[in-house]
Amino acid sequence: MDSLRARHFVTVISLVAIVACGDDRKNVASDSAVAASSTKPQPPGPAINAGWDKTKNGPVLLLSAPGGFTMVVLPELTDSSLSATPTFMLDSLSNMSVDLFSRSGLAASATLLVASQRSNTDGCLSWPAGTLSPSPGKPWRAGFRTGVAVPLKLDSLEGMTSGDSSFVTTEIARVASAVAEGTDPEFRGLPFAVRRAYRFQLGTTSVLIGDVVRKINEEADPRVEHLLLVAESAGDTEGKYVVAFESRVAGAEDVVRTSEVLAAVRFAQGRPAIIATFEYEDGSRLVLLERTSQKEWKITWRSAYAGC
Repeated sequence: MDSLRARHFVTVISLVAIVACGDDRKNVASDSAVAASSTKPQPPGPAINAGWDKTKNGPVLLLSAPGGFTMVVLPELTDSSLSATPTFMLDSLSNMSVDLFSRSGLAASATLLVASQRSNTDGCLSWPAGTLSPSPGKPWRAGFRTGVAVPLKLDSLEGMTSGDSSFVTTEIARVASAVAEGTDPEFRGLPFAVRRAYRFQLGTTSVLIGDVVRKINEEADPRVEHLLLVAESAGDTEGKYVVAFESRVAGAEDVVRTSEVLAAVRFAQGRPAIIATFEYEDGSRLVLLERTSQKEWKITWRSAYAGC
């Protein structure tokens, strides 16, 4: 994601963040398993913003951006309303206290400095951006108004012992093999490779997040399938993890959607959530993946699509 955002920021002169135009290439009718077997990007679909509750989640979602900027994602905007917004009225957000999170937990607290500003006019739409005071001393990925959420620390494969890393990798691959296959028969039977994995605790329940891939290495048309998984293990599963969420996409290697987990939090009202991005060839969309019940996670909100 860093290389993608950096590319969008090359021409940024003022407070401009993720560039955005167009709609999501993923059919958003389902919150869980979705298959896309075409080698070309899928037709656009609408954004899902109904799941953002300002009384629970706060007025904005902040994202770290290159150059010390802070992207101010306005959760109520859909793809169409973002494209129709000539000016972002942000004065009410300035001097707001915010908490900043990374995958490791709470990274810093600061004050958001932002002013109303015009949207980009170079053919791509842009989220507004601001700065933080004081500047965070640690890297961070996502932020909310102070008091909205508390961090859930994610343990990555890189930080685990070799035994734990091997166990987590094996469990994610096993769960991936157990879920229903996608619609593209060419991927069936191919081995899964764990691209990224994280683990965290919710009381006595252990939760795994896995990003697994399968590849068809044809020189003329390399293709890849990405499967984003959330799995849970509790007392009634006898230590085995069971799938709680899945999202599958497949297509040409250079255009297929990928995902990145930014942080995990528990909102003040008690619901755990994972903040992630769905990344495309020319942009991305923020998603909020929330635990709606035991062994069930759903995408409850998606930001307007970002990309040219």
